[in-house]
Amino acid sequence: MARRRGDYESAVGVFAEALRLSVDVGDRSNAAYCLEGVAEVAAEQGQPSRAVRLWGAAATLLATFDPELYPHTPDRARRDAAVASARARLGEGPFAEAWAAGERLTLEQAVVEAVEACEDRSSDAGGREGRDKTGATPSDRGRGSEPG
Repeated sequence: MARRRGDYESAVGVFAEALRLSVDVGDRSNAAYCLEGVAEVAAEQGQPSRAVRLWGAAATLLATFDPELYPHTPDRARRDAAVASARARLGEGPFAEAWAAGERLTLEQAVVEAVEACEDRSSDAGGREGRDKTGATPSDRGRGSEPG
């Protein structure tokens, strides 16, 4: 609700807290939903690279269970439109790189990325110090490749 009102700070805070709780209780479905929620907020705040990494992480998580069990299907159309917009904004190459970087995140790393979205309100200009064109930091690039 807060996201629809444009209250991004509240929305991302709620998603981040729900994400932590979901991980704590082992609710991977809700964790994926929360990652997608933070991704949408990041995209709406002009951080498409971060959004795409989070969507990639959520997609990897969603691939670990039956999609029929995913209770958030009504949100798919909005999510698909947001992903398409981020793809258009970044271009195919950078989009694919950011998505692949997200797919390589462990669940714990994806949680850190989502929490950082709460703390980082700067726009995703692609040139922030220490970040490459996908928005990854040097520590992001050094992370393992096992899926979450």
